[in-house]
Amino acid sequence: MNHDRNGKIFVNFFILTTLFYSAIAETYSFSNDGFDKNLHWHTTNYKKCLSQFGNNCYDYIIVGAGTAGSILARKLSDNPRNKVLLIEQGYWLSLNPMVQNASQWYSVRLDPLIERGYISTAQVGLGNRSIPLPRAQGTGGCNSMNAMVFILGNRKDFDER
Repeated sequence: MNHDRNGKIFVNFFILTTLFYSAIAETYSFSNDGFDKNLHWHTTNYKKCLSQFGNNCYDYIIVGAGTAGSILARKLSDNPRNKVLLIEQGYWLSLNPMVQNASQWYSVRLDPLIERGYISTAQVGLGNRSIPLPRAQGTGGCNSMNAMVFILGNRKDFDER
């Protein structure tokens, strides 16, 4: 495999999926009534979801409405024959004013309705301390709490040889 080519493909895929997700967020207003007739957006717990939708048949059930799950669900629902259910544990984060304002990223990290509260196991290199592992629950997933920060890969990973 050509790792440079694969790296470029990944970067292009990442950029396209980010743009696609942004377009979805701008184009559609999310509501509990649903996204479209083929894609049902429900933010609820699993048991409630089964009791509410258990009599329906779905071709695809996607657990997690983060960036990847949302894009996958949307793409699958482009085919009108597919019935897609997207399940998310959290809330409609796109409607949360703290999530909409990147400068509020730390407040979002402290919000127990968004932050899952995961911590690492004790780390020897940190004197056996644990560190928080920020993970979001809700539509948009962890992208809802990253303050639009990203880490650019090393140039050598993308340069052609």
